[in-house]
Amino acid sequence: MIKYDVFISYNSDYKGWIEILAKNLKSQKFRVFLDDWEFIAGNLIVEEMNRGIEQSKNGIFLVTHKAKKSGWVKNEYYKMLELYNKRGFKIIPIILEKDISEIPFVNNFKCVDFSDDRLYRQSFRTLICALNGEAPGVPKDFQGDLEIPTSPLFNSNSIVQSGREIAEDIFNILHTKQSVLLFEQRDRVSVVIDSYLYERAKKRYGSENLLNFVPPLLPINDLSVFYSEWSKKNKLDNCTGPVDFKNAIEKRLKNTGKLCIIVTCFEHCDWNVQKSLASIFRSLNEENGRKISIIICGGEKLAELANHGELSYLNHAEKMDWPEMNLEEVYEAHQKIYPNQSLSESIASELLEVSNGHMWLLEKYIVFRNSNLTEELSALNNVLIFDRNVFQLFSPYLEDKKKKNLIRQLLQEETIAPSSYRYSDPLVKKLYWDNLLMFSSNNKNLTWRPFFKKAGLHYFGMS
Repeated sequence: MIKYDVFISYNSDYKGWIEILAKNLKSQKFRVFLDDWEFIAGNLIVEEMNRGIEQSKNGIFLVTHKAKKSGWVKNEYYKMLELYNKRGFKIIPIILEKDISEIPFVNNFKCVDFSDDRLYRQSFRTLICALNGEAPGVPKDFQGDLEIPTSPLFNSNSIVQSGREIAEDIFNILHTKQSVLLFEQRDRVSVVIDSYLYERAKKRYGSENLLNFVPPLLPINDLSVFYSEWSKKNKLDNCTGPVDFKNAIEKRLKNTGKLCIIVTCFEHCDWNVQKSLASIFRSLNEENGRKISIIICGGEKLAELANHGELSYLNHAEKMDWPEMNLEEVYEAHQKIYPNQSLSESIASELLEVSNGHMWLLEKYIVFRNSNLTEELSALNNVLIFDRNVFQLFSPYLEDKKKKNLIRQLLQEETIAPSSYRYSDPLVKKLYWDNLLMFSSNNKNLTWRPFFKKAGLHYFGMS
C-alpha cells in the first residue's frame, strides 16, 4: 500500500539541509517519509527503512561523497533499485557537490542539481515536476513560500571520518556481526565519537535497551564485588557473581527484545574479570543471536588480548580503529578549555593541521593561540619539542643502543611499516600505541606524526 509520496535517503551529516527540504515538500502537500519523523522507536532500523521505501511512490537520494561510503545509504539505494525494477519506483538523485562524476549513481539517473544556493527555487521546482512525473520545461523559479537552506560545508578530499560516520559504520557491522572491538591510541578517547556512538545506540535500540559498563579506576579481583557494582550502575537485579549477572542481562533482554552493551576500558579489568566477562559475552551471543550487540572499547592491551591473547571471544570479534581526529573534536576540545569563546572554521582547521590530530598537542596549541593571537601557531613547535612529556616518549629508546639505532633508521623513512605491524612488530607497536605514528592517506601504511618526527630528529641528534 502506497502511504507516502516520497522517501528521502541521505547521510546524517546533511540532516539540517534535508529537514528544510522535507518541510518545503510537506508545505506543498507531499507526504514525506523522513527517518526522524516516521521511524517507530523500538523497531529495527532496517525494517523501518524497508517499510518506508516500500510504502513510498518515489525516492529522493542525496548523492554526496559521504553517501558513497555510507552502508546505510547504500542499503537504501539498493532497496530503491529493487523496487524500481519491480514496480517502477522512481529514484530522483539530488546533488549538493560539484565534483561527483565518479559516483556510480549519478550516471544512472537524471539528477536535480542543488549545488548553487542562488538557484534553489529553480531546483526545487524541477524536483516538484519530477515527483509529479512532469518535464520541467524552460527553467524558472518556484513562486510559492520556501525556506532556503544554506549548503553544508564539506571537503570531498578529506580522509577523516566524522563522529557520526564512524558510529554509523560500527552499527552497520552489527547488522551481521555480534561484537565489535574499537581500538584507540594513547590519548585518543574521543568525546565526540563516544557521544555519537551512544546517540546511534539509543536511536537503534532505545535508551532503556542500552547497557554501559565502565570498570572502576582501581581493579577489582573479587568477582562478587565487581558484578554487584556493575549491576547497580545499570539498574539490573542485584548480582553476586557471573551467573547472576548473565541471568540479569537475559531478564532485561526478555523484557526489551534487544540490547546493546558498550564496555569501555575493558583492559583495565583484573584478568579473572576479563576471562569471566568474555565467557558471559560469548554465551549471550551464542544463545541470543543478534538480539544482543556488544561493543568493547580499549587501547594497546585490548588489541594485544584480541590478537595474541587466550580469550577466544575477543579473537573472533570484528576489529576497528578509532579514526583520526576531525574538526568536531577540535571544537569540542576548544569548548572544554574556553567554554565562552567561539572558534572559526579556518582557525579550527589550522589547529587540526598543526597539532597533527594529536589531542595533547591540540590542547597546547589552543591555549597558546588564546594568549598569543598575533603569533603563528607553528612557533610553539620549537617550545613543545623540549617538553618533558615529549622527552619521556623517546627516553626509553635513547637508553638502549639497539633500539636507538632502529629509531634512527625509522626517522629517515617516509613510510615506517605496513599498518598490520602495529600488532606484530614490538618497536612499531610501541610507537603506534604511544600515538607517535599515524595511518598514511590510504590506511595501508604507518607514518610519523610530523611533530614527533621533528622531535625525534632532535633527540637523536639528526637535525
